[in-house]
Amino acid sequence: MQRSSSLTPFYKYLLFPLCIGAFFYMNVYVWTRGDVLQYYWTHFAAPMSLWLMAWFIVFMVQIRRVQADDSGLTIFSLTGDNTTVKYEDVQYVSEVALLRPRRFFLKYRNPQTGRLKKILVISYARSEMMRYIREQIAKHNPGYSGTQEPSRWATARLVLLTSIPFVVYGVVQNLIMGVQ
Repeated sequence: MQRSSSLTPFYKYLLFPLCIGAFFYMNVYVWTRGDVLQYYWTHFAAPMSLWLMAWFIVFMVQIRRVQADDSGLTIFSLTGDNTTVKYEDVQYVSEVALLRPRRFFLKYRNPQTGRLKKILVISYARSEMMRYIREQIAKHNPGYSGTQEPSRWATARLVLLTSIPFVVYGVVQNLIMGVQ
């Protein structure tokens, strides 16, 4: 049996909300100062921190605690509505590059609704959970192929690409407006 990190609730319910609160506090603090720092913050750092908060929220919503055994996956929720998913219903498992602790996406068909759902799982540092799940999927679903998985760099590329407009905006504003 393999389990996701026991720190998953810490990340989901404590760390991410604390970081979002800290970004919000920094924005309010700097905007009330009324000096040169406020100018730079307003034109560059505030949009970047909003972009970062948006990504934090995306990850926070998708994180789930998972247990994998020979019979299938059990996905735990805070409300106690645990979902058991058979390996035949798993579409893919894809590791996220450049993030520590190790994280991977798991896309599966929800047995209650029949809809596809994608979650983010945080594994232990030396955990073989993702490999174990892949082996179980291959055993229970002969049609499964690793080529169906998205690139592990897809999320990193998306994060970097979505940051470009904010960086360009900040640089252009700094060049046009200069220091007041």
